[in-house]
Amino acid sequence: MSMMPSFLSKSHVLRVLSLEYCGQLVGHQLKCLGKLHQLRYLGLRGTPVAELPSEIMEDLVHLQTLDVKGTELAIIPSTVTKLRKLIRLCLDSSTIMLFEVGKLTFLQELQMGYTSSWSDFATKLGKLTELRKLKVSFTEEDLQSLAEPVSCLQNLQDLHMDLGDVD
Repeated sequence: MSMMPSFLSKSHVLRVLSLEYCGQLVGHQLKCLGKLHQLRYLGLRGTPVAELPSEIMEDLVHLQTLDVKGTELAIIPSTVTKLRKLIRLCLDSSTIMLFEVGKLTFLQELQMGYTSSWSDFATKLGKLTELRKLKVSFTEEDLQSLAEPVSCLQNLQDLHMDLGDVD
């Protein structure tokens, strides 16, 4: 993995990068990803990454998919809202979003687990008018706060609501 930065610095037209299940990958190695301006897909599923450098979000202007399920990522930085073309976001139940999800107006697929405030999240969920696929985990108490916003999602085609973790 120590070769990764020099390799990636020469890959300016790279559109898909799947670093899934790379056991040696650490967060600081991801800083070089900001140079991949044409990147559309970034898959970090199953890696031990605990930090997503916030500065790379400003550079990945064409990113459409960000998959960080199965990582050690505790927080998704608020700079993810700069990813204006993001259409697919996959998170774990333990990953906290430090941004208003309603700002990701092009989002078509959202996979996530529990949130600390479903009523607040549910209000912002209603702003995702392009959402087609939603996978969430929740508790029975949260069901009521989710019902109305989900019913307002006119384009929703696939809804997976689970009382346990979303895979």
